[in-house]
Amino acid sequence: MDIKSFASLIRIRNKLIKEMGLNNNNDENSKVKVQEIEHKIELLILNLALFCFKRGFSIDTFVDVIENTSCLEHKTKIGIDQLPNQLLLKQRHLERTEKERQEIKRKKQLLLIDCNITIHILEVYKTN
Repeated sequence: MDIKSFASLIRIRNKLIKEMGLNNNNDENSKVKVQEIEHKIELLILNLALFCFKRGFSIDTFVDVIENTSCLEHKTKIGIDQLPNQLLLKQRHLERTEKERQEIKRKKQLLLIDCNITIHILEVYKTN
């Protein structure tokens, strides 16, 4: 990791602490909560590094993928948590459409055979 990584992590830490309303409190309960947040952030970073290492790409690449996914969510208005299901639905729809197209093509060929006409004859007819 470089200094830029640490700077952004500190900003994230401070933002989380501020959003939870713990930045102005010096009581023991707030300190414990801040420590819990820091521990969770540490675990997140370790798990992220391990995840990236196992898949053979850098954390920068992972961040780019997350950013692209976020942009995709914004463009499609489909939540990140819904993307896998939506992709499966679209894939099934595509498969059904392809089957329908193949069936239409098969029926067309059968009709041409019934009428003793070939695609070449039809193309010549269209040209004339």
